[in-house]
Amino acid sequence: MASCSGGFSEDENMDIGWSMVENRRGRGGKYKVKWGLNAGKRSLDDEEERVEIKKIMMENFKIILKFKAGQDMIGISPISLSNGLEKVVGDVELAKVLRDGNLLIICKIAEQKNKALKILMICKREVLE
Repeated sequence: MASCSGGFSEDENMDIGWSMVENRRGRGGKYKVKWGLNAGKRSLDDEEERVEIKKIMMENFKIILKFKAGQDMIGISPISLSNGLEKVVGDVELAKVLRDGNLLIICKIAEQKNKALKILMICKREVLE
């Protein structure tokens, strides 16, 4: 049962308007939540202000380079790998050495893909496929 301070009884307290107590820190900048009586309801103003977000699909070109036996990419410095790829192919989106020693290259444009397919040697390692 709720208790009232100041000698008011429960019947007298019904006439007093209640206000919401909110946390002053907020919930952070990423998610803003509007609290109140109409928080779950939409109005015409909300529908007019709604912004549509469209996902842009970027086309990536993925290539896996396989190396000759004993010449896998394990143990190659990422800096020397990125420098070697930048000289031959250009600025790629991602280059990663896989567990089996092969090299995964994700290119931004088709021209880079064609250049990467023609690579015969990179970082003093001979490319098999």
